[in-house]
Amino acid sequence: MSDLKRSAKAMIRHTAILLAVLTVSHAASWDDLPLAYGLREVDSTAVEKDFESLHPWKPSAELPLSFKDAGLESPVRLVACDLYFDGGSRFYLFRGMNGKFLVLCTDAVDYYSNETKKKVPVDKPRLFLGTFHFSNEPRVVVTVDSPTERFLVAAIKAEVSRITAEKSKMTEKPNQSPEPTAPSARGSP
Repeated sequence: MSDLKRSAKAMIRHTAILLAVLTVSHAASWDDLPLAYGLREVDSTAVEKDFESLHPWKPSAELPLSFKDAGLESPVRLVACDLYFDGGSRFYLFRGMNGKFLVLCTDAVDYYSNETKKKVPVDKPRLFLGTFHFSNEPRVVVTVDSPTERFLVAAIKAEVSRITAEKSKMTEKPNQSPEPTAPSARGSP
């Protein structure tokens, strides 16, 4: 077999392996976890103080696939979220119509490596349920690309979009027409 054929077969094999790895490990990116800046509908420290009674989902329970599984009644709203000054970890606090809460957080955007003595970026955030900060216990790590992770990321995105749209409506001036948009390059469907 010629060197060219061996090289081609090796490239095909490596490409297949790379595609398999990329397909399996599709974790949420930092862009998938937006924040709604200035969102303080609820004092999160008050929720932390009475956490046991206000947070029906417990770390010993199965991971929720919906807010109903977590003990929250619809409609559920994102009522607080923020960044920490530890490198960018975040928390998200959801409240159901029944007054119960679900809290989740991420790890930091980077961490300090004792080995290299430098900050190391974290490409894909990990989600943790049941705590405001990933260093606190008890907490549960949400498996990457699990149904729970997909549910939580979708809920965060939907709520931040809703909040952003509501804020933009509130800041629009009366009788102000929207900015004209450029025609689509794709044309009609």
